[in-house]
Amino acid sequence: MSYRDFERGMTSQQVAYQRKIEEDRRLRSFFNETETLLKILRPATCNPAPEGELFQKWLHEAKRPIQSECEDWWTRTFPLSVSNYGPVFIGKTPNIEAIAASLGESPAKVVYSRSEAGFFFKDYSVDAFRPVSEGRLSALVKRIALEAYGKTTRSLGERFLEVRDLAETVVAAAKIILEVESDFFKGHGAARRYAAGRYIEPVEAPICRIFLDEQIVKKNQSVLELGDAYHRYYEFCSARSEGALPKTSFRKTFNHETKSRYGVGIRHDLRSATGRIFQGWEGLEFANVVIGKN
Repeated sequence: MSYRDFERGMTSQQVAYQRKIEEDRRLRSFFNETETLLKILRPATCNPAPEGELFQKWLHEAKRPIQSECEDWWTRTFPLSVSNYGPVFIGKTPNIEAIAASLGESPAKVVYSRSEAGFFFKDYSVDAFRPVSEGRLSALVKRIALEAYGKTTRSLGERFLEVRDLAETVVAAAKIILEVESDFFKGHGAARRYAAGRYIEPVEAPICRIFLDEQIVKKNQSVLELGDAYHRYYEFCSARSEGALPKTSFRKTFNHETKSRYGVGIRHDLRSATGRIFQGWEGLEFANVVIGKN
Protein backbone atom coordinates (compact mmCIF):
# COMPACT_ATOMS: atom_id res chain seq x y z
CA MET A 1 0.00 0.00 0.00
CA SER A 2 1.41 3.38 -1.01
CA TYR A 3 1.50 6.52 1.17
CA ARG A 4 -1.00 8.08 -1.20
CA ASP A 5 -3.43 5.22 -0.58
CA PHE A 6 -2.87 5.64 3.16
CA GLU A 7 -3.74 9.36 2.88
CA ARG A 8 -6.92 8.47 0.98
CA GLY A 9 -7.97 6.30 3.90
CA MET A 10 -7.88 3.01 1.97
CA THR A 11 -7.05 -0.24 3.74
CA SER A 12 -4.62 -2.76 2.24
CA GLN A 13 -7.57 -5.03 1.41
CA GLN A 14 -9.33 -2.19 -0.44
CA VAL A 15 -6.16 -1.39 -2.37
CA ALA A 16 -5.72 -5.05 -3.39
CA TYR A 17 -9.35 -5.22 -4.50
CA GLN A 18 -9.04 -2.01 -6.52
CA ARG A 19 -5.90 -3.28 -8.24
CA LYS A 20 -7.65 -6.54 -9.10
CA ILE A 21 -10.52 -4.62 -10.69
CA GLU A 22 -8.08 -2.56 -12.75
CA GLU A 23 -6.19 -5.69 -13.85
CA ASP A 24 -9.42 -7.42 -14.82
CA ARG A 25 -10.42 -4.35 -16.82
CA ARG A 26 -7.11 -4.37 -18.69
CA LEU A 27 -7.40 -8.10 -19.41
CA ARG A 28 -10.95 -7.67 -20.67
CA SER A 29 -9.70 -4.93 -22.96
CA PHE A 30 -7.09 -7.25 -24.48
CA PHE A 31 -9.66 -10.04 -24.74
CA ASN A 32 -12.08 -7.77 -26.63
CA GLU A 33 -9.24 -6.69 -28.92
CA THR A 34 -8.43 -10.34 -29.67
CA GLU A 35 -12.06 -11.18 -30.38
CA THR A 36 -12.40 -8.20 -32.72
CA LEU A 37 -9.58 -9.60 -34.88
CA LEU A 38 -10.51 -13.28 -34.71
CA LYS A 39 -14.13 -12.64 -35.66
CA ILE A 40 -12.81 -11.41 -39.00
CA LEU A 41 -10.99 -14.70 -39.62
CA ARG A 42 -13.44 -17.27 -38.24
CA PRO A 43 -15.89 -18.90 -40.68
CA ALA A 44 -19.26 -17.19 -40.87
CA THR A 45 -20.91 -20.41 -39.67
CA CYS A 46 -18.66 -20.65 -36.61
CA ASN A 47 -20.60 -20.55 -33.34
CA PRO A 48 -18.07 -20.07 -30.52
CA ALA A 49 -18.81 -20.63 -26.84
CA PRO A 50 -20.53 -18.00 -24.64
CA GLU A 51 -18.38 -14.98 -23.80
CA GLY A 52 -17.67 -16.07 -20.22
CA GLU A 53 -16.37 -19.44 -21.38
CA LEU A 54 -14.43 -17.83 -24.22
CA PHE A 55 -12.76 -15.45 -21.78
CA GLN A 56 -11.57 -18.35 -19.60
CA LYS A 57 -10.17 -20.14 -22.68
CA TRP A 58 -8.45 -16.93 -23.70
CA LEU A 59 -6.87 -16.53 -20.24
CA HIS A 60 -5.54 -20.09 -20.49
CA GLU A 61 -4.10 -19.48 -23.96
CA ALA A 62 -2.92 -15.87 -23.73
CA LYS A 63 0.70 -15.30 -22.81
CA ARG A 64 0.74 -11.74 -24.05
CA PRO A 65 2.29 -9.40 -21.46
CA ILE A 66 0.69 -6.07 -20.71
CA GLN A 67 2.96 -3.72 -22.65
CA SER A 68 4.22 -0.60 -20.96
CA GLU A 69 3.12 2.70 -22.41
CA CYS A 70 5.25 4.17 -25.17
CA GLU A 71 4.77 6.84 -27.79
CA ASP A 72 4.40 4.52 -30.78
CA TRP A 73 1.29 2.29 -30.67
CA TRP A 74 2.60 0.02 -33.44
CA THR A 75 5.92 -0.57 -31.65
CA ARG A 76 4.10 -1.31 -28.42
CA THR A 77 1.70 -3.74 -30.10
CA PHE A 78 4.12 -5.50 -32.49
CA PRO A 79 7.59 -5.16 -30.89
CA LEU A 80 9.11 -8.27 -32.54
CA SER A 81 7.97 -7.23 -36.00
CA VAL A 82 9.56 -3.81 -35.54
CA SER A 83 12.73 -5.38 -34.10
CA ASN A 84 13.11 -7.80 -37.02
CA TYR A 85 11.90 -5.71 -39.96
CA GLY A 86 12.15 -2.09 -38.86
CA PRO A 87 9.53 0.63 -38.34
CA VAL A 88 6.14 0.34 -39.98
CA PHE A 89 6.96 3.36 -42.16
CA ILE A 90 10.31 4.12 -43.75
CA GLY A 91 9.99 7.80 -44.40
CA LYS A 92 6.50 7.99 -45.87
CA THR A 93 6.62 4.54 -47.45
CA PRO A 94 4.82 1.64 -45.70
CA ASN A 95 7.18 -1.18 -44.67
CA ILE A 96 5.36 -4.15 -46.22
CA GLU A 97 7.54 -6.78 -44.47
CA ALA A 98 6.92 -5.29 -41.02
CA ILE A 99 3.18 -5.13 -41.64
CA ALA A 100 3.13 -8.73 -42.90
CA ALA A 101 5.07 -9.88 -39.83
CA SER A 102 2.50 -8.18 -37.59
CA LEU A 103 -0.11 -10.74 -38.72
CA GLY A 104 1.95 -13.46 -37.05
CA GLU A 105 2.48 -11.38 -33.91
CA SER A 106 -1.18 -10.40 -33.66
CA PRO A 107 -3.55 -12.39 -31.43
CA ALA A 108 -4.44 -14.42 -34.55
CA LYS A 109 -0.86 -15.85 -34.75
CA VAL A 110 -1.15 -16.28 -38.52
CA VAL A 111 1.19 -18.76 -40.27
CA TYR A 112 1.62 -19.89 -43.87
CA SER A 113 2.18 -23.56 -44.69
CA ARG A 114 3.55 -24.34 -48.16
CA SER A 115 2.91 -28.07 -47.70
CA GLU A 116 -0.76 -27.36 -46.91
CA ALA A 117 -0.92 -24.60 -49.54
CA GLY A 118 -2.56 -22.01 -47.34
CA PHE A 119 -2.74 -19.69 -44.34
CA PHE A 120 -3.85 -20.71 -40.84
CA PHE A 121 -4.60 -18.78 -37.65
CA LYS A 122 -4.66 -19.90 -34.03
CA ASP A 123 -8.20 -19.86 -32.68
CA TYR A 124 -8.08 -20.28 -28.91
CA SER A 125 -11.82 -21.07 -28.86
CA VAL A 126 -11.04 -24.50 -30.37
CA ASP A 127 -7.37 -24.62 -29.26
CA ALA A 128 -6.19 -25.30 -32.81
CA PHE A 129 -5.21 -23.65 -36.08
CA ARG A 130 -8.02 -22.93 -38.54
CA PRO A 131 -7.47 -22.50 -42.29
CA VAL A 132 -8.22 -18.99 -43.51
CA SER A 133 -8.59 -17.49 -46.96
CA GLU A 134 -6.41 -14.72 -48.34
CA GLY A 135 -9.51 -12.57 -48.64
CA ARG A 136 -10.17 -12.74 -44.92
CA LEU A 137 -6.52 -12.00 -44.19
CA SER A 138 -6.77 -8.89 -46.36
CA ALA A 139 -9.72 -7.85 -44.22
CA LEU A 140 -7.59 -8.37 -41.10
CA VAL A 141 -4.81 -6.16 -42.51
CA LYS A 142 -7.36 -3.42 -43.14
CA ARG A 143 -8.78 -3.77 -39.61
CA ILE A 144 -5.32 -3.54 -38.02
CA ALA A 145 -4.56 -0.47 -40.13
CA LEU A 146 -7.83 1.10 -39.01
CA GLU A 147 -7.00 0.30 -35.38
CA ALA A 148 -3.59 1.96 -35.79
CA TYR A 149 -5.22 4.97 -37.45
CA GLY A 150 -7.32 5.60 -34.37
CA LYS A 151 -4.45 5.25 -31.89
CA THR A 152 -1.67 7.33 -33.45
CA THR A 153 -1.09 10.96 -34.25
CA ARG A 154 -3.18 12.41 -37.06
CA SER A 155 -0.28 12.71 -39.52
CA LEU A 156 0.80 9.09 -38.91
CA GLY A 157 -2.78 7.85 -38.85
CA GLU A 158 -3.40 9.16 -42.35
CA ARG A 159 -0.53 7.00 -43.58
CA PHE A 160 -2.21 3.92 -42.10
CA LEU A 161 -5.19 4.59 -44.33
CA GLU A 162 -2.79 4.01 -47.25
CA VAL A 163 -2.00 0.56 -45.81
CA ARG A 164 -5.62 -0.47 -46.42
CA ASP A 165 -5.01 -0.16 -50.15
CA LEU A 166 -1.94 -2.42 -49.87
CA ALA A 167 -3.70 -5.31 -48.11
CA GLU A 168 -3.25 -7.81 -50.96
CA THR A 169 0.45 -6.89 -51.27
CA VAL A 170 0.89 -7.45 -47.52
CA VAL A 171 -0.78 -10.89 -47.74
CA ALA A 172 1.53 -11.87 -50.62
CA ALA A 173 4.58 -10.87 -48.53
CA ALA A 174 3.18 -12.82 -45.57
CA LYS A 175 3.57 -16.06 -47.55
CA ILE A 176 7.33 -15.55 -47.22
CA ILE A 177 7.56 -13.82 -43.84
CA LEU A 178 5.21 -16.21 -42.01
CA GLU A 179 6.10 -19.49 -43.73
CA VAL A 180 6.56 -22.36 -41.27
CA GLU A 181 8.55 -25.58 -41.60
CA SER A 182 6.99 -28.50 -43.48
CA ASP A 183 6.59 -30.41 -40.19
CA PHE A 184 4.67 -27.63 -38.41
CA PHE A 185 1.46 -29.70 -38.62
CA LYS A 186 3.09 -33.14 -38.77
CA GLY A 187 4.54 -35.48 -36.16
CA HIS A 188 4.31 -35.71 -32.40
CA GLY A 189 4.27 -32.36 -30.61
CA ALA A 190 3.27 -30.46 -33.75
CA ALA A 191 0.32 -28.08 -33.99
CA ARG A 192 -3.13 -29.49 -34.65
CA ARG A 193 -5.73 -28.07 -37.02
CA TYR A 194 -9.49 -27.66 -36.93
CA ALA A 195 -11.41 -27.70 -40.22
CA ALA A 196 -14.84 -28.77 -41.45
CA GLY A 197 -16.01 -29.31 -37.87
CA ARG A 198 -13.28 -31.79 -36.87
CA TYR A 199 -9.79 -31.82 -35.42
CA ILE A 200 -6.88 -32.93 -37.57
CA GLU A 201 -4.24 -34.26 -35.23
CA PRO A 202 -0.58 -33.64 -36.18
CA VAL A 203 0.14 -37.38 -36.47
CA GLU A 204 -2.33 -37.65 -39.35
CA ALA A 205 -1.01 -37.49 -42.89
CA PRO A 206 -2.26 -34.64 -45.13
CA ILE A 207 -5.48 -35.57 -46.93
CA CYS A 208 -3.81 -35.15 -50.35
CA ARG A 209 -1.20 -37.74 -49.36
CA ILE A 210 -3.87 -40.15 -48.14
CA PHE A 211 -5.77 -39.61 -51.40
CA LEU A 212 -2.62 -40.37 -53.38
CA ASP A 213 -1.91 -43.50 -51.33
CA GLU A 214 -5.42 -44.92 -51.58
CA GLN A 215 -6.76 -43.71 -54.92
CA ILE A 216 -3.81 -43.31 -57.30
CA VAL A 217 -1.41 -45.90 -58.76
CA LYS A 218 1.56 -45.63 -61.08
CA LYS A 219 1.15 -47.17 -64.55
CA ASN A 220 3.17 -46.56 -67.67
CA GLN A 221 1.38 -45.10 -70.69
CA SER A 222 -1.44 -43.78 -68.46
CA VAL A 223 -2.44 -40.14 -68.05
CA LEU A 224 -4.27 -38.57 -65.08
CA GLU A 225 -6.07 -35.38 -66.01
CA LEU A 226 -6.15 -32.58 -63.43
CA GLY A 227 -9.91 -32.06 -63.71
CA ASP A 228 -10.64 -35.76 -63.20
CA ALA A 229 -8.19 -35.96 -60.29
CA TYR A 230 -9.79 -33.01 -58.53
CA HIS A 231 -13.30 -34.37 -59.03
CA ARG A 232 -12.33 -37.68 -57.42
CA TYR A 233 -10.39 -35.92 -54.67
CA TYR A 234 -13.48 -33.83 -53.86
CA GLU A 235 -15.62 -36.99 -53.59
CA PHE A 236 -12.90 -38.60 -51.46
CA CYS A 237 -12.90 -35.65 -49.02
CA SER A 238 -16.71 -35.54 -48.87
CA ALA A 239 -16.87 -39.25 -48.00
CA ARG A 240 -14.50 -38.60 -45.08
CA SER A 241 -16.20 -35.35 -43.99
CA GLU A 242 -12.96 -33.52 -44.80
CA GLY A 243 -12.77 -30.00 -46.15
CA ALA A 244 -11.49 -30.11 -49.73
CA LEU A 245 -8.89 -27.65 -50.95
CA PRO A 246 -9.82 -25.26 -53.76
CA LYS A 247 -8.76 -26.60 -57.16
CA THR A 248 -5.74 -24.28 -57.47
CA SER A 249 -4.45 -25.26 -54.02
CA PHE A 250 -5.11 -28.93 -54.75
CA ARG A 251 -3.03 -28.73 -57.92
CA LYS A 252 -0.04 -27.33 -55.99
CA THR A 253 -0.33 -29.69 -53.03
CA PHE A 254 -1.10 -32.84 -55.02
CA ASN A 255 1.73 -32.07 -57.43
CA HIS A 256 4.09 -31.78 -54.45
CA GLU A 257 2.98 -35.23 -53.27
CA THR A 258 3.30 -36.88 -56.71
CA LYS A 259 6.81 -35.47 -57.09
CA SER A 260 7.83 -36.73 -53.65
CA ARG A 261 6.30 -40.19 -54.11
CA TYR A 262 6.76 -40.97 -57.81
CA GLY A 263 9.01 -38.25 -59.18
CA VAL A 264 6.18 -37.20 -61.50
CA GLY A 265 5.27 -33.52 -61.92
CA ILE A 266 2.31 -31.92 -63.59
CA ARG A 267 2.49 -31.20 -67.31
CA HIS A 268 0.66 -28.42 -69.11
CA ASP A 269 1.04 -29.69 -72.67
CA LEU A 270 -0.81 -33.02 -72.64
CA ARG A 271 -3.11 -33.65 -75.59
CA SER A 272 -6.24 -35.81 -75.86
CA ALA A 273 -7.17 -37.99 -78.84
CA THR A 274 -9.29 -35.13 -80.16
CA GLY A 275 -6.42 -32.65 -79.88
CA ARG A 276 -7.60 -30.93 -76.68
CA ILE A 277 -4.69 -29.65 -74.55
CA PHE A 278 -4.97 -30.21 -70.79
CA GLN A 279 -2.97 -30.36 -67.55
CA GLY A 280 -2.19 -33.64 -65.83
CA TRP A 281 0.32 -36.29 -64.82
CA GLU A 282 1.83 -38.91 -67.10
CA GLY A 283 2.28 -42.40 -65.70
CA LEU A 284 -0.50 -42.15 -63.10
CA GLU A 285 -4.09 -43.41 -63.04
CA PHE A 286 -6.94 -44.12 -60.61
CA ALA A 287 -6.73 -47.26 -58.51
CA ASN A 288 -9.57 -49.73 -58.94
CA VAL A 289 -11.08 -49.07 -55.52
CA VAL A 290 -14.40 -47.69 -54.30
CA ILE A 291 -14.45 -44.43 -52.38
CA GLY A 292 -15.86 -45.03 -48.92
CA LYS A 293 -15.90 -43.46 -45.46
CA ASN A 294 -12.80 -43.85 -43.35
